[in-house]
Amino acid sequence: MSTQGKGIARPLDADELRLLLESLTGQPLPMNADSSVLSKVAESVASGHSLGHSQFNELLLTVGYDRVDGEFFRFLCDPIAVRVNGESTNEISSADDLRNGINSFRQLALLLFGNVKYGFKELSRNPRALTMFIREATSERPDRDFRSRHSPLIDLKKIDSKDTYLLGYISGRELEDKLKSAPEDQQLLQKQSHRNEIIQRGQWNHSAYLTFDHLDVYVATSMRERHEYVFVNEFMNRITEDPHISDLKLRFFDPTSAYCPNRLDKGLAEALMLKRAKCTVYLAQESDTLGKDSELASTLAQGKPVIAFVPEMSDKFWAYLYETFIEIYKEHTEEQILLKLLRIYKPESAWTDDDILNHLSEKQILTNDILKQKSRNAVEDHYNKRAKVLKDDHPLGLQTNLNTGVANGVLVVRNIENCAQLIRRIVLNKMEFRIEDQAGGYVLLKEKISDCTFRVMTGDRLLTNSFWNFYNVE
Repeated sequence: MSTQGKGIARPLDADELRLLLESLTGQPLPMNADSSVLSKVAESVASGHSLGHSQFNELLLTVGYDRVDGEFFRFLCDPIAVRVNGESTNEISSADDLRNGINSFRQLALLLFGNVKYGFKELSRNPRALTMFIREATSERPDRDFRSRHSPLIDLKKIDSKDTYLLGYISGRELEDKLKSAPEDQQLLQKQSHRNEIIQRGQWNHSAYLTFDHLDVYVATSMRERHEYVFVNEFMNRITEDPHISDLKLRFFDPTSAYCPNRLDKGLAEALMLKRAKCTVYLAQESDTLGKDSELASTLAQGKPVIAFVPEMSDKFWAYLYETFIEIYKEHTEEQILLKLLRIYKPESAWTDDDILNHLSEKQILTNDILKQKSRNAVEDHYNKRAKVLKDDHPLGLQTNLNTGVANGVLVVRNIENCAQLIRRIVLNKMEFRIEDQAGGYVLLKEKISDCTFRVMTGDRLLTNSFWNFYNVE
C-alpha cells in the first residue's frame, strides 16, 4: 500500500470494514477471518494509504469472497469518473473513497437488479456487462435533444377547462336523457350542439395522440363530476408550463382533451399510450377507479416510474379548491357547496360527526364559517391519508417488473414544482437516490425529491431464495 497526499479520512475500524464488504457483496462474510487482517487494512486505509486492485482481491479471498475484475475495482475507486468518461484511478485512496464506491455500486445493483448480491455476482467479474449497465443506468440524456424537437405535425385543439366535462360519457347520457323528456327545449339543444363541437375537438385530439412520434408522460386520472375534469385540465396547464420542464417540449397524454366514442378502442388506445410513455403521473383524487389503479400497476410492471401527485393543503390550495367549486356549481348556495365538499371528502361525517348530523336534521344549524373549517379539515385529512397510503402503507405501492422481477415503487409528491422536477429527472435519466439500511437486512433505494422507496431488497432469505428460483424459470 502506498501513501497518497489526500490527507487522513475519518476513522475506519475492522467492524465497519466487515460491514462494508458485506454491503458490497450482499451477503455475510463466508469465512471468519482473523480480525487482525481487517484491522490492519482498515487502519492503513484510514491513515491515507491507498488500496490497490490486487490487495483488494487478497482481502476478499481472505474473508471468503470471490475476486473482482479490474474494471469493477476501478468503478469502486471513482464511480463518477467511470460514469462520465469511462476512466478512473487504479487505487482506493481513503476510507471515504471506499465508502463512496461501495455505496455507488449498491445503488447501481439495486437500480438494475433489485438485489445487491445478484448485482455483485453479475457485474464484479464481467467488465462488458458492467460497462453496458453503467451506461444504461447512469448516462444522462442531453436536454438539447428535447429542446430541439419539432412541434407536432397535427396540433392539439384547445378545450377550455369549463368544457372538458362535456367529453365525459356520463355528461352525454344525462344530456340525452333530458332531451328525451324535452326534445324541443332550445337551451338543451344549444347545449347539445356545443357538446358536439367539443366532442369533435376531442376526437381530433385522440387521433393526434395516436400519431405522436414522441410520448413522454401518461396522466392517469378518474373523472366523473365536472370539477374533476376542471382540476385535471388545470393541473395539465400548470405542469406543462412549469419552468423546470417547459423548455423540454415534452409530450403529455392529457385525458381531459381526448374523446373516443368506442369503449374497446379507448382501452386499446390508452394501453398504447401507457406502453409508449416514459413515466406515468397518477393523480390522487377524491376517489380512485379500477382503470386508474390498473394504469399505475401497468406502468410499474413495465419497470417505469410512477409519480403520484397528491395535493398538499395550504391557504392557496384551499382558496383555489373552494373558488373552483363556487364557479362550477353556481346554482348552489354556499352551504350546499360546503356540504358537497364534505360529502366528497368525508362522506361518513353525515353519521359520525354529531354537529353535521344535527345540522342536516336542522336541530342545530352551523354557520358557514364552521362548515368551511370542517370542509377544509376533511380535504386535508383525505389527501394526507392518500399520501401516506401510497408512500408507506399499501403493499401494492411496490410492483415487480414482469420482465426482470425487480420491485418498482411509487414516487409520491405533494406540489407541482416537485412533480415537474421529478419528471425532468426521469426523462433526462438524472434521478438521484440514497440508500437506507433497515433492521433485518432490508435495503431501500430512496428517490431524493419524493423520499420514496424506488427499489427494495428484502431481508427475508427464504422469500429471496424462492423468488429468484421461481422467477427465473423459463
